[in-house]
Amino acid sequence: MANVSSTPHVVVFPFMAQGHTIPLLDISKALANRGLKVTIIATPSNVPFILSKVSAYPVISLSIIPFPKVPYLPEGCENVANLPSEELLFPFVEATENLRKPFEEILREMCNNPNINRTPICVITDMFLYCTVEPCRLFDIPRLVSYGMGALPLVITRSVYLNIPGIGDVSDSETISLSFVSVPFSVVKTDLPRPFWGGRDAVPRVVSEVEKASSSSWGLIVNSFEELEREYVTPLGSLYNTRAWLVGPLLLVNQAHNDEEQQAKSPCEPEEGWLDQRVEEPGSVTYVSFGSQAYLSEEQMEEIAFGLEMAGLPFIWVIRSKTWVPPVGWEDRVKGRGLVVRDWVEQRCILAHPAIGGFMTHCGWNSVAEGLSMGVPLLAWPMEAEQTLNAKYVEMGLKAGIMIPQELDEESKIIKTVRRGVICDGVKVLMTGEEGKNARAKAQEIGKMAREALLSPPPHVVIFPFMAQGHTIPLLDISKALASRGLKVTIITTPSNAPFILSNISAHPTVSLSILTFPKVPYLPEGCENIANLPSNHLLMPFVEATENLQKPFEDILRGMCNSSKSTPICVISDMFLYWTLEPCRLFDIPRLVSYGMGTLPMLIVRSVYCLLPNLGELSNPEAIELPNVSLPFPLINTDLPPPFWRGRDAVPRVISQLEQASGDSWGIVVNCFEELEHEYICPLESLFGKEIRAWLVGPLLLHGQGIEKQHSCLYMKWLDRQVEAGFVIYVSFGSQGHLSDKQMEEIAFGLEMAGQPFIWAIKSKTWTPPVGWEERVKGRGLVLRDWVEQRNILAHPAIGGFMTHCGWNSVIEGLSMGVPLLTWPMEAEQMLNAKYVANGLKAGIMIPQERDEEYEIKVIYRRAICDAVKQLMTGDQGKEARHKARDIGKMARKAVEKGGSSIKRLDELIECLLLRAEAAK
Repeated sequence: MANVSSTPHVVVFPFMAQGHTIPLLDISKALANRGLKVTIIATPSNVPFILSKVSAYPVISLSIIPFPKVPYLPEGCENVANLPSEELLFPFVEATENLRKPFEEILREMCNNPNINRTPICVITDMFLYCTVEPCRLFDIPRLVSYGMGALPLVITRSVYLNIPGIGDVSDSETISLSFVSVPFSVVKTDLPRPFWGGRDAVPRVVSEVEKASSSSWGLIVNSFEELEREYVTPLGSLYNTRAWLVGPLLLVNQAHNDEEQQAKSPCEPEEGWLDQRVEEPGSVTYVSFGSQAYLSEEQMEEIAFGLEMAGLPFIWVIRSKTWVPPVGWEDRVKGRGLVVRDWVEQRCILAHPAIGGFMTHCGWNSVAEGLSMGVPLLAWPMEAEQTLNAKYVEMGLKAGIMIPQELDEESKIIKTVRRGVICDGVKVLMTGEEGKNARAKAQEIGKMAREALLSPPPHVVIFPFMAQGHTIPLLDISKALASRGLKVTIITTPSNAPFILSNISAHPTVSLSILTFPKVPYLPEGCENIANLPSNHLLMPFVEATENLQKPFEDILRGMCNSSKSTPICVISDMFLYWTLEPCRLFDIPRLVSYGMGTLPMLIVRSVYCLLPNLGELSNPEAIELPNVSLPFPLINTDLPPPFWRGRDAVPRVISQLEQASGDSWGIVVNCFEELEHEYICPLESLFGKEIRAWLVGPLLLHGQGIEKQHSCLYMKWLDRQVEAGFVIYVSFGSQGHLSDKQMEEIAFGLEMAGQPFIWAIKSKTWTPPVGWEERVKGRGLVLRDWVEQRNILAHPAIGGFMTHCGWNSVIEGLSMGVPLLTWPMEAEQMLNAKYVANGLKAGIMIPQERDEEYEIKVIYRRAICDAVKQLMTGDQGKEARHKARDIGKMARKAVEKGGSSIKRLDELIECLLLRAEAAK
């Protein structure tokens, strides 16, 4: 057990009003449950209530300071519940300013006592106790302020305070425009707390002091939860220039910590016994309560009584007034179906009872949070402060309640008495009407969200793909695989790449996007954020270098995540080209896993050359090379490697060096392949990266989960459905990056025509025109597609029997996973290694013969070579053998991602290792 000096200590100072005190008692207990020592500051007459709530917590203590005597408050009045008039609220607040000096002395003793270290790590105080700001500054203690409001009402009131100082001059009916945030309902000035527009003496000063103190504090504590109010968190923090911490619903926090003893001390008798008699009618009872501060006239009380009677439905009505007498005969007429309670009740116990189906409330934020957290819809009857904002928010924003119609007196702007007929109608609509049914469903949904918000947050993984489709798709696949295991995933991207990503993850609610602005650089076309839009392949490496400007924004994103207790990532998975992500990861001690978008063997070859053959560019072209300690299933020449290794273009060596160095310093490598196919290359690959870096083979990623979603409604799938013979169609696609000349396109067209086989050809070019008459000659047996296609769906179709491909690793793994043999046509990067691996190593394809010119660029391949290769793959003996081998690999691939398969085990092991590391780092 930690000794006293090492136990973190928090000071909590609630305002002297029940609705303001209760949430701070909840947070005190939550902190105590986490092993912190808590001191609550209170005045003498407020002590008994506080002690009744915290006596079961030995680490919570009280420090008592006398309430100041002031001439304008009744003798002994230390709580707003005892004020004879609501007009005295702000004089009461001003009286608390006299507590500044005693509070300062308490902090001084805590900070300066040499015998015991009790210096608080923070002070949490109510908004009205702005007098605490200077003592906290004096001792350099962070002050967090509790407003007792939701995030949206706070945003609205703060926006008005900062941006509309003359709101008192605005007409009552004029809608207030709030440019800072989108509000789900119209706001007029009388929706706001009266101090903003009523013009009473002293009120503006109090409001100004509250707001000024809050903006100079260290943070805001909000009794709400991000799942409900996420969109308002950032605006709120910006308006106060500080951090908003949504830590609610606080009433559920201690239930989540099995606070059984404390619950047992708060019996709900006799209300609970009365409610238990109605358990066979769940949701039939309306609970009526207007909080501890509401002032209702005798006339209004009578109207409520008659309204509840007229509604004819069961109710519990908690009455604050000690003097009001019900109408003669009323109690007899409602006997059995109505219960009136004049004592203090445990509202939370009542709201949690299954018999409760509605809550008529003044819409103080505590009551709103308590009702909705229990899944109870609200009959909103706002009376003061920000309650009209809360009521509108509940009805029009959250759709979890109904507002009682109200009218304001023209002169006083005070709410007129609400008549019995209106009250009766409101109760009936909420409890038995269609609108009430919808509100109940929404409230129950919010209640479920509230309970889930208190569960341990799911592990969080950040994914950052490179801005190229072939690099993005596998990382989207792993995002979905992680999400299906209950992890939260944030994908980092730029604006123009967001639509494609969103279209792929929309069915996964735990996968979200964080968008960074792509940097503007002079050597790239305006608006170019994906390499598919580069006018030339020669701009690839400058594009990669441009992404380095994203390092600082990425660092800021990680900082924000790490500052949230629910968002710290257990790892970042980023593309090899985003090598600069390593430093931000190191800064926050987050493990980085790198995705190369390559198979294990091609990666092993590339890494071996980088580490062991640094002078490869000095060799003649072409020249055979040997790799020590690596047995290759095909002969290797230098021009098989990615051109940056042997061409020596400007800037390329630096990028290669940066990415390889960053990969070697990362925590691990994610590989889109499976052990059954490449087990012999895993250990050599890991040893080349060194420092206990692990290669995690978790593919084929496209097969995780439910595998391929069949889409037979589109043109090309219908066309495939009409093909009579299985395995008779060849699919032709060279990916999103392959740049083919018009001459080469023409040769492909004629080659496919000459081969006489059915084909689907996905064309990237928007300008190439087929030869005259060609489309007519191939009509019926050939289909040309110029739009984006779902390649995986095509390859999974039984009509497909071959795949002419550029041999990007994604295409290789997608084809082989579907059991489709490949006609390999490598063009750039490591594609020649992939092609040789498929044809000579895996024996699951055939290579199209290629020649290079004097500059070692691949020459145009002519129609006859294309025709012969297609025929060989689709009808020849070599193609038949490749098809058998591809089908064997397809079976292995599917087995690897079935329950108990190697890739499933590796992915689960990866998650477990990351979780253990994260736990050890706490």
